[in-house]
Amino acid sequence: MRLRPSRIGTSVRCGAFVMIGLLTLSACGALGGGAAKTVTVTSSGSGDSSSSATPTSALAYPSVDGSAPSASETTETSESTDQGSPTGPPVIRNSTTPKSLTLADIFEHEYWKEGLYQTPQSANPAQAMGVELNCGRARMEVRLAQATGKASIKVAQALDSDSSKVTLEFKLFADQRLVDTKLVKFNQVNVLKADLNGISALALEVKRADNSEECDATAVVTEFLLTPQ
Repeated sequence: MRLRPSRIGTSVRCGAFVMIGLLTLSACGALGGGAAKTVTVTSSGSGDSSSSATPTSALAYPSVDGSAPSASETTETSESTDQGSPTGPPVIRNSTTPKSLTLADIFEHEYWKEGLYQTPQSANPAQAMGVELNCGRARMEVRLAQATGKASIKVAQALDSDSSKVTLEFKLFADQRLVDTKLVKFNQVNVLKADLNGISALALEVKRADNSEECDATAVVTEFLLTPQ
């Protein structure tokens, strides 16, 4: 009497083989000797092939380095796009309270920097706007909308200027009209003033005075104050 192969034996011969990173299913043919087929799918490490395959609709576009962007990266990109571009250089609106200007309020400030500066007349460094002249000149300009009141600008030289022999000349222009001029030696502090009524542009220029022996100096604006009427 011939023994028929049991279903259990057949099941063992046609079992599934699990490899790290890949799930390989070996599908046997019919008991009559059909050819075997191998199907390879991505595995998440479990034996359940239905949960390891990723639907096409869920795939994310890869980033430049080939990795898919995270949810936080997608959110940040969306938020930065919604914010739009800057509105442009600042314009000072009329105010009912005094306003001390910083570099962020200045419409034009080429070469000027904001930071801690100490002048010969001060005991400690303080927040101010400064520029290294290096024998040249520098300019800053404020734009005003329906301005009223007064402007007061306190100027000096930095204590760490390359030379202590330089005399600086500060000029203040209101709508291109010269309204004040001050000469400032190394150990001096001076103040320029202007009437703001009806003024749209207030500009401060500084350069070496014509009679200075040297020209390497750091000009400092320790205070730029707008006071309403």
